[in-house]
This record gives sequence, structure tokens and C-alpha cells, in this order.
Amino acid sequence: MSFNFFSKLVKKAQDKPSYIRVQILWVSVTIAMIVIFSLWLINMKSNVISSFDKTEKQIEETKLPSLFSSLKETVSNAIDSFRKKEEREPVEENEEDAAGPAKLPR
Repeated sequence: MSFNFFSKLVKKAQDKPSYIRVQILWVSVTIAMIVIFSLWLINMKSNVISSFDKTEKQIEETKLPSLFSSLKETVSNAIDSFRKKEEREPVEENEEDAAGPAKLPR
């Protein structure tokens, strides 16, 4: 197809009545939009598939701890922190604390 072919096609379209040119315009626009939309769908499909593949690989690579091991680690951390707190702040009982609340002077 050469430039000459397109120039003759445009010349023929220009010679048609106005309502025919409008129909040619809308048919051309419809065909162009179908082509663009189809290309967009194909591209979107390939992007979605590749993103799902990446997500599946990341999930497989990430090893999550089991519920029991996670619970065990949490409890042991809580016990360790409680013991460290007791070591830092020993509880001292004096006579006033053992007897109960102090009375206010009158």
C-alpha cells in the first residue's frame, strides 16, 4: 500500500455526501477504539498474571512461623521481661507497707 492509495481513498471520501462522511468517521472511531481496548486488555492480562506469579514466589519464599512456635516465643519473651524487671527493681517490704495504708496526721 502506498501513499498514492491513501490519497485516492481520502479523495473518494471527501467526494461523498456529508452524512456518509459522518458514518465513515464513526465506523473508523469504533474500529480504532476496539483495537485500542483489545490491546489494553491483552497488556493488562499479562501484567496481572506476572504480578500473581511474583506474589506467589514471595509467599513461597517467606516462611511464616507456626502458631504454636509464635505463641511459645511470645510467652518466653514475656517471662524474660518480667524476670528482668524483678532483677532491676527488687520488692522491699518495710513495716509501713506491711501494716497497711498510712494514716494521715490530724
